[in-house]
Amino acid sequence: MNFAHRYANRKADAGTYFLGLLIGLFLGYIFLQMPGNNAQIMREDAVYLAGTLQECDVNYRNGRIHSIGLTLSDSDKQFVHQVCSSETLADTLRAIPENTEIVLLVHPSSHNILEIQVKGEVLLEFDRSQELLANNASGFGVLGIGLIALAVFCGVKYIILEIKLYRT
Repeated sequence: MNFAHRYANRKADAGTYFLGLLIGLFLGYIFLQMPGNNAQIMREDAVYLAGTLQECDVNYRNGRIHSIGLTLSDSDKQFVHQVCSSETLADTLRAIPENTEIVLLVHPSSHNILEIQVKGEVLLEFDRSQELLANNASGFGVLGIGLIALAVFCGVKYIILEIKLYRT
């Protein structure tokens, strides 16, 4: 292999590692920030919404529940996060007649429904929703840390290749 060919390969490798550095930092930062929207809150900090049920909309993606949307008489559509959704909950909500009084506790940042009460019966529990959302968020945190670690690896490899290129 001649000098020019080795130099071109090293330059291309350095560009690849630099791109890995940028993508890893960018995506790692995004994944580390994602859990913040669903951060744990106290029950009293949740937004209290009460009204009559106007519509229950269940959305599926790949054969699984993606979201459950509830529209109350005095508010915009609110959603149950997919990790808190289940077929049982969806069936129960679909069976509720329109204009039934319903009470929701909603997360103030993510606007996800954390608790649903109908006629005093709790259909979705606040503490269970918080637990499910926290478990989901921890997965994103691990992914974010992994991407940052990959970015550090790419950054070190990039620096090493640039030093080798500088010396030649």
